Amino acid sequence: METPVNAPFKEKVRIEIAKLREMTFKKKVEYIWEYYKLQILGLIFAALIASTYINTWFINPPLQDYLYVAWIGNDPPPGGLGRLGDRLSRIVINPERQQVSITSYSNTGHTMANRNLSAQFSAKLQAGDIDFIITTREGMDELVNSGFIRPISAFLEDVPELYNLVAPRLLTITYIIGEQEFTHPMAISLNFAPLFLELELGSDDLYLTIVYNTDNIYAMMKAIRVLFG
Repeated sequence: METPVNAPFKEKVRIEIAKLREMTFKKKVEYIWEYYKLQILGLIFAALIASTYINTWFINPPLQDYLYVAWIGNDPPPGGLGRLGDRLSRIVINPERQQVSITSYSNTGHTMANRNLSAQFSAKLQAGDIDFIITTREGMDELVNSGFIRPISAFLEDVPELYNLVAPRLLTITYIIGEQEFTHPMAISLNFAPLFLELELGSDDLYLTIVYNTDNIYAMMKAIRVLFG
């Protein structure tokens, strides 16, 4: 029995059910697949998409950055960033959902890779996703003159305990933004920083700077205590 094309929906359903009742199980499977395979495949695809979305965003969501550190300049020692990240991860409030990320943007020796890293760094900097930058003295001058670095005094002025902790390490720089000249402590020297010594990270010409557009104040203060306490 063929189902009339213009038949009402309920009538189509009744006819289809009647057809299936007269078939063997094997014939039913063949019939359903023959006439409804596109709908079945569509449902399977939609179910896969939905399950992936639910797993990614509700069951196993990606870890969020509790603190993000960009390493620029000298190549970090082998395994050094991993050791530093592991130690700083102790400040994370919810380790199952948060992490400390430390990414090296040092010269790779490959033009295309360097371009990709530079683009990634610029995008994260503009978005306010970077909290600290660890760089050399030469790198400090470039960052300060670009206007992307916040004076340390502005960051710690309301926390005298932390300011006094790092005061002997402060690097004061005179720089020009537009037509105005400024002189501020812009970085904290990592030379002989307790944590860097413990982890055997080379720190002779490294400085910790604070990105101008980060608002991750609480996590950064905790990290400073770990680095220099």
